[in-house]
Amino acid sequence: MTDDDRDLPTTDHPLHGEKRSKTGPLLIVLGIFVVAALIYAIGLWVRYNT
Repeated sequence: MTDDDRDLPTTDHPLHGEKRSKTGPLLIVLGIFVVAALIYAIGLWVRYNT
């Protein structure tokens, strides 16, 4: 039995569709933190080594 008998979709489970993956958004957030850390590290390196 599927749970397509719902009247309204939810955020992570669209109506008549499969559950959405959480891997993509988590990788995007992790990537943002990595980029911010790299910018910070490069800023420190430029500040103290020039």
